[in-house]
Amino acid sequence: MIRHDVWETVVRNKQFLGVWFVTMCLGATTLMPFNVIITAIDFFSSIYGNSFSFIINFSINLPVIFVMLLLLKFGDRFSLRAKILFPLFGDCIFLILIPVISIYFSPEVSFPIVIVASMFTGTNQ
Repeated sequence: MIRHDVWETVVRNKQFLGVWFVTMCLGATTLMPFNVIITAIDFFSSIYGNSFSFIINFSINLPVIFVMLLLLKFGDRFSLRAKILFPLFGDCIFLILIPVISIYFSPEVSFPIVIVASMFTGTNQ
């Protein structure tokens, strides 16, 4: 919960509002793909089996480590807008495609595609 006096300072200084908004967008971009896929874990488990939750957690979270290390090294070469908007739109596209692929293709064909798509959502974080 945000303290009232801190929030008044943020509102008075317009620069803090920009920082707050950017931080909120980065947080949403980081948490959205993981929460969307985990929320639908019963749907995916009915198609791919019970081990899907472990595999999907691994395939989303493993690329995050490598991308964060790359951003620490090369992140200053990209604008803040590019670091927020491209991952957000990429996540939205892949998160729409994952259930569509799961529905319209057989589990043998769609499983590797879903895993690779979930890895891309991990790299977008």
